[in-house]
Amino acid sequence: EHYSNSLYSRAEASLSDFEAVKIINPLSNDMEFVRNSLMPGILKALSYNEKRECHFLKLYEIGSINILNNKKYNLSNESRKLCLGYLGNKITSWNNKKEFNIFDIKGDISMLMHNLGIKNISYKVQYNNSDNDFNISILIDKHQIGEIVTLNDKERKKYNFLNNIILSNIDLDKLNKIYNGLDIKYNKIISYPSINRDIAILVDGSINHNNIVNAILEVSSKLLKDINLFDIYNDESLDKNTKSMAYSLKFQSPNRTLTIKEIDEEMILIMKNLKVKLKAKQR
Repeated sequence: EHYSNSLYSRAEASLSDFEAVKIINPLSNDMEFVRNSLMPGILKALSYNEKRECHFLKLYEIGSINILNNKKYNLSNESRKLCLGYLGNKITSWNNKKEFNIFDIKGDISMLMHNLGIKNISYKVQYNNSDNDFNISILIDKHQIGEIVTLNDKERKKYNFLNNIILSNIDLDKLNKIYNGLDIKYNKIISYPSINRDIAILVDGSINHNNIVNAILEVSSKLLKDINLFDIYNDESLDKNTKSMAYSLKFQSPNRTLTIKEIDEEMILIMKNLKVKLKAKQR
C-alpha cells in the first residue's frame, strides 16, 4: 500500500484530464494544486524503486481527488479512487521467469470484483496504438467504473522508466453504489466432485471473449459453474483473421455426483451453439 502527498505541482496535475484546484497561497510550486488524480504519486514511487534495482512491483493507493467543474469547486467534486500501479516486464521466481502483461492485471481486477460478489465484469478497448500505449475501460453491467492505461514513450521519459508501466484507476464511489445494490447470498460449499472439460475453438478475429461466454451460457444448464479462458493463440498457420481460443468448463451438482453422459450432452449443446452463433470450429 502506498500513501502519496495530496498536493501536486503543475506538471503532476497536468497528467490528468480533469482540471485541478489551485491553492491560493501554496507553500511552494511543488505543492500548488490539490491532487486531481492518484497516478502521479504512484508513478513517483515506482520510479524511485526502479532506480534502486527493483524491476517488478505492484502498488495501490486509496484516496480522494478534487477537480474543478465549470471553473468552480465544491464538495460534490470530491471523489474516492483506487489506483493500481504495476512496474515490470517479467515476474522472476526461483525456477523461472514469467512474462507480465495486461492479462495479469485484468486477472487481478477480475478476482477483486469476484471477491466482492460482482460477476458481470467486462473490458472494452477504447484506444490501442501499440503494445505500450492503450486504454481499456473496466465495465460492470455496461457501466464504466474504471480504466487500465499504459504510459506512452513521452510520459515514460518524464520519470526515466526502463520497464513497462501499467496503471488502473477505479472509481470507488461508483463501485460502492453497485455493491450496495447487490443481493448477495451465501451457499454451502458443494461436497460432490466436479468435472472439467477443455475446448479449443477457431473463431473470427472480431469475436471477443464475451461473445463466446454468452454463447456457452445460452444453452448450458445450472450444472455449469465456471468458464475459464486459458489460452489465446494467433499464428501464420491459421487462416487469416482467425484465432484459437481455449476454455476450461467446470460442471458440478450441489446434490449428487454427475455422470459422464450428462456432461457429454452439455458439451454437444455448447459446441453446436458455438458453431451456429459464432461459426466456430473445434480444434
